[in-house]
Amino acid sequence: MRLLRLVWRLTFDKRVPIILRALVPLAIGYGLSPLDLAPDNKVHVIGRFDDLVILGLAVLLLTKLAPQ
Repeated sequence: MRLLRLVWRLTFDKRVPIILRALVPLAIGYGLSPLDLAPDNKVHVIGRFDDLVILGLAVLLLTKLAPQ
């Protein structure tokens, strides 16, 4: 819950660069879109988890690279 609150606050904080603030909304949009980097029917293991990996990387980059 604390991580979700942190990500929410960082996404709307004007001190955080716009590129970092856009990462999480773009990753959520990618997860909801019908386009896939690794289609589920071609690569079974990776295809099912690529959306989660991209969202996790976006959250990690936002939390680690945001100014303190």
